[in-house]
Amino acid sequence: MKNSTIIILVLLGIVAAAVGTFVLININDTPAVVVDQTITTTEPTEIPDAATVATKSFVVSNFVDGDAIHFGSGSARITITADGPVLTFGEDFEVTNGPDLFVYMSPNGPGESLGDFASLGRLKSTTGAQSYNAPADLSAYKTVVIWCRAIGVTFATAEITQP
Repeated sequence: MKNSTIIILVLLGIVAAAVGTFVLININDTPAVVVDQTITTTEPTEIPDAATVATKSFVVSNFVDGDAIHFGSGSARITITADGPVLTFGEDFEVTNGPDLFVYMSPNGPGESLGDFASLGRLKSTTGAQSYNAPADLSAYKTVVIWCRAIGVTFATAEITQP
């Protein structure tokens, strides 16, 4: 009976080591799957004078982490242009890389369900400045969300402050 107990303990130790190794490998800043994406977009062409922007501007808070393993940071703003609102991420924008990342605007706050969201398209880059055409009715949205469609997880959020 002692031999069978030792064998069981050894097997349990091997399984525990395998699970621990898997967890340590997969909880880091670099996801196992990295997708390079090429996106073709039209950049905003005209920005109205400062007085117009001031009366129709929306403030976006800095991005915050989606959860314990999906990190996000950096600034964002929404500018009203002749072609409509444009969401722009600052040079300091950064988010954990992952597969199938999209930029959404949600009518709900951070940590809530996406609700009836608007998709602004695929995330162009996990770092640096980039712009997206935003929905015309900005008052319907509270949060910018970096969302992974492949695994259904929020990578980062930033709250929109209505004027």
